[in-house]
Amino acid sequence: MGDRRFPPVLLVHGVCSTGQTMSVLADAFLSRDCHVVAPTLVPKRRTDVGATDGSLARLTLAELLDEAQDHVRAIRRNFDQKPVVVGHSNGALHALALAGMDEASAVGLVAPAPPPSVPGAPVWLRRMLFSR
Repeated sequence: MGDRRFPPVLLVHGVCSTGQTMSVLADAFLSRDCHVVAPTLVPKRRTDVGATDGSLARLTLAELLDEAQDHVRAIRRNFDQKPVVVGHSNGALHALALAGMDEASAVGLVAPAPPPSVPGAPVWLRRMLFSR
């Protein structure tokens, strides 16, 4: 279960990634005996169909944040403490939002980036996700 001296860790991936993309970070925390949760958010949309029919591109911040919050609630039930939330890319926005809701004991931001739906998102990102 991990060392109770350290809070559990929730790793939140970016919009085009999965929990597996956080494996290097997960391994680093696990090597320190931390309990790590690295889910794939909204997994039903992360299929070949989701990529080709555009449903992955229509994921909203609210949908992703709701699911990340569900994982925080499960961690709090199981460990009776707030997790450290580490977010990569778009997941960094969720880490900040969870901290703003007092759901995280600390946050780590790895290459933070806005989703393509946020004004000012890079053109290459919007084209990559919305060109289909």
